[in-house]
Amino acid sequence: MSQILVIDVGNSRMKWALRGPKGWTARGAVFNQDIGSLAVRDWQNLERPARAVGVNVAGEAARVRVEGQLSRWRLPVEWLTATAEAGGVTNGYDAPGQLGPDRWASLVAARRRAVAANEAQPRACIVANAGTAVTVDALDASGVFRGA
Repeated sequence: MSQILVIDVGNSRMKWALRGPKGWTARGAVFNQDIGSLAVRDWQNLERPARAVGVNVAGEAARVRVEGQLSRWRLPVEWLTATAEAGGVTNGYDAPGQLGPDRWASLVAARRRAVAANEAQPRACIVANAGTAVTVDALDASGVFRGA
């Protein structure tokens, strides 16, 4: 069974979930300082995922710790970063990479839902993220990110 490990490394905690053909099969969260024990604690009995995809706003040290835990499966992480355009969303930042990858992924997902809900005329939407930081982002009906 091909499962995808989805990872969100935030400012204080890392959230993860495993998604397979039948939906979400496992999930968890650890404080960033505890990432180094995932393989022997939370992930010890998990089946090897086919793929790992993640976002990271906690920096290089957290990235290295996550990748170290995935080495048990010899599985690289596909780290998402904000770009000028993806999934029907145009990034309004002058330097697209300065937008957090977590916010970017949320905007692309929101656009996908807006299009799926009304393909003929997608609507504008607001994307609110609440974690250590709270962000509220605007996406217009054409998929242009208007900022926070």
